[in-house]
Amino acid sequence: MQSRTRVVAIVTLSMLGITGVTWGHDPTPPTRSITVTGTAELKVVPDEVVFSMGVESFAKEIAPAKADNDERVRKVLATATQLGVQPEDVQTGDLWISPRYESPGGMKTVLTGYEVRKGISLTLRDVSKFEALLAALIEGGLNRVHGIEFRSSELVRHREQARTDALRAAREKATKMAEVLDERVGRPITIVEEPSGPIFPMQRMAANSVAFAPGDASGGETVAAREDHDPGECDGDLRAGLGGGGVKELRS
Repeated sequence: MQSRTRVVAIVTLSMLGITGVTWGHDPTPPTRSITVTGTAELKVVPDEVVFSMGVESFAKEIAPAKADNDERVRKVLATATQLGVQPEDVQTGDLWISPRYESPGGMKTVLTGYEVRKGISLTLRDVSKFEALLAALIEGGLNRVHGIEFRSSELVRHREQARTDALRAAREKATKMAEVLDERVGRPITIVEEPSGPIFPMQRMAANSVAFAPGDASGGETVAAREDHDPGECDGDLRAGLGGGGVKELRS
């Protein structure tokens, strides 16, 4: 099953307009606004997979536990190299050594041995090798998988494209709304963006197989923009209401 990454951008666009304001002595015209939302979505096929995993060993003494862990880690790294993972795409994490205690039958707590753990992170840049790599890593000694992330190496470019498309969609919507009201939109005066990182849902794995069916991964961001609406571009009735000190209301 082919996975796709969804890149989403949501834009809130505000244009100046009338909002139920009266004035007679205040020479400053009120702020008039129309607010719209534009959304754009791009679907991109991921071209890399990031593994966050670890190797855990246990023995009654620290030395044998660490020796076993070192050997497992060596096999995992060798397997990754054999399947095309580049050295610069592999990182080993901290080494953890901790005692394990048990209380058999509720009796006195006794030391049963030591656990040794080491974290490993690697990036596979050929997604077609995903299942083969995961199976080989498990066979080679991997016994902890903390997370698997499918992503696009060009996510930044796709986000920029989605953001641009969302802004255009919002502008188009605002223009159409203004036309219905015999108005024209002006230039933006404020833009506020609220980005959120990509969200990668849990992948589905068959109980008795390493076969994955990667779900869609999504990234989103919110952009709020405010655009100017020149009072001089109003229709005749609206200008008359402004100049005469009466109340005119423009809602969206």
